[in-house]
Amino acid sequence: SDWSSRRVLFRSHILEPEVLQRVPFQQDFDFSKNLFPMLLEEDAGLYGYISDGYWRDVGNLNEYQEAHLDALDGQVQIDFEGVKTGNCYIGEKSTVLTSPKNLQGTVLIGKNCMVGAHVKIIRSVIGDNCIIEDGAVIRDSIIWEKSKIGRRAELSSCVLGKKSEIGESARIDRSEERRVGK
Repeated sequence: SDWSSRRVLFRSHILEPEVLQRVPFQQDFDFSKNLFPMLLEEDAGLYGYISDGYWRDVGNLNEYQEAHLDALDGQVQIDFEGVKTGNCYIGEKSTVLTSPKNLQGTVLIGKNCMVGAHVKIIRSVIGDNCIIEDGAVIRDSIIWEKSKIGRRAELSSCVLGKKSEIGESARIDRSEERRVGK
């Protein structure tokens, strides 16, 4: 069998500058299909490390989101920042007005956030400097910094970039789309 198919290839490479000079300029050239076999053939010193640790390619939004959810579910050993209150980690200078029972699964709330009354956050990450207005529901989502979620808005299985703004009573549900795409 082909050498590269025996193991999942990691995505962290440490290369000497002269190895990079072998990569042709502005041409299709794949490390696993071209460079690594070339180095093996030349007995140029190709080394690897087999790790039992967590690894996930986060090259698309679904995988990026799944990596976050894996961390929230305890599949990755991470020390979360913030003050732990139940299953929620709250960053410094954040204000959380909702009841702790409305924060379900592991929830990370960044620094300088304002989480309104009756907000429900389930298994999600809220970045720094976010505003989550009264009655919003956020489920299985990653919200980047400086975002604002309007009153009674509902987000499910979303990844929002920084400075995003979701209007009052808006509903965004990617959970169905994700199930179909898997």
